[in-house]
Amino acid sequence: MNLRDRIRTLTALKSTLHVWEILAINRYRKYRAIVSSHLPYFLRLQEVLEHLYALYPGVRRGLLEVRKERKIDALVLGSDRGYIGDLVSRVLRVYTEFASYRRGVQINLFFVGRRGFREDLPGRKLALVEGAFGKDIDLRKVDDLAVLLMKRYMKQESDACYVFFQRPEVPLGLRGGAVEQREEREREEESPFFYPGFQEVLRAKPHAAVERGSYRPVVLRFLPPDIRKRYSPDLILNIEAEEEEFLHTLLDLYMRFFMKEVFMEHFTSINFARYRTIRRITENIDRKIGEYRRLQNKLRQEKINKEIEDIVLSHMAEEEKKERDFIEEGFTLRVDYRLPQETVSLLRTRLQRLGFSIRDVERRSLIGGIQLLDRNRVVDLSVQGKLRSLRLYIKNILRSSGW
Repeated sequence: MNLRDRIRTLTALKSTLHVWEILAINRYRKYRAIVSSHLPYFLRLQEVLEHLYALYPGVRRGLLEVRKERKIDALVLGSDRGYIGDLVSRVLRVYTEFASYRRGVQINLFFVGRRGFREDLPGRKLALVEGAFGKDIDLRKVDDLAVLLMKRYMKQESDACYVFFQRPEVPLGLRGGAVEQREEREREEESPFFYPGFQEVLRAKPHAAVERGSYRPVVLRFLPPDIRKRYSPDLILNIEAEEEEFLHTLLDLYMRFFMKEVFMEHFTSINFARYRTIRRITENIDRKIGEYRRLQNKLRQEKINKEIEDIVLSHMAEEEKKERDFIEEGFTLRVDYRLPQETVSLLRTRLQRLGFSIRDVERRSLIGGIQLLDRNRVVDLSVQGKLRSLRLYIKNILRSSGW
């Protein structure tokens, strides 16, 4: 493949990768809108749950029952897509470290995504969920997975459930809030089962957030949920159903929303990783195209120089051939008929020493000097020839002066 084809191929590949960059930004924009629309309802649901558990502290059954951890369900989020760098491997390192501190505890592994899954991962492999992270999140699979984990906990097939995923982060300057406001917000007591910073991530401008965004591996306990008691005196509720049934219905909705929020966080991190990986690839492609173009210009210049050199050498060879033919073809020596033969012989010998081949001698009426003749030219070294040239020169002067 020549350099032009390589440049054309890399340029086409760069255009394709640029489309993937735009898709990553658009997916970020899409899930920002989804979370922004769902967030007020979730926060209200969380406030009601905390208020009810403050009113009814004795309700600690079902999903809220805290048991000694002998059997643990571990949900590890990977990816079904490529170009994500070390995103999955960093999650697996956190999971492996987590498992190393749980010796004697049975760990049941649920892995989401086909990339990064290995048979040598610690724990008993119960499920490999593929297709959840495709072009978009398969929310049906997310909901089914949340229901499965809650059923296992209710049946006491597990004593706890932990989720391992990547949490997106955006530099503070892109969030639109002052440093003092953020520090004050972080000092507030927040529920550990909701990531308020994700709302800030979604406020950032899509292109700036994806370009400068990062992520970090996180492990959270999904079951049993740690709902905090937080009484709100201004909150007025009119509950007609049984309190315990009502609480567990709200809790089920809360847990399902929380699982979707975790998947959206992880999917946002995937888009961050894909964008950064693709950006590094495009930068390498730009450098490679620049190298190829410089090499192409160098080869083109060398080709031009070679052509110029060939032209010059060809012209020099042609001129040398003409001169050589002029010398080797032989000349006719024309002398004055009154010139002695000895002088003619001496003159002929000296011309031959200079490289002139004299093939014949003619005697004419010349006023001093000699003439050398070949088929195409005459070298007039006689006084008569000089006088003729002088006469032509004077005529030209007189003609130009108006005489």
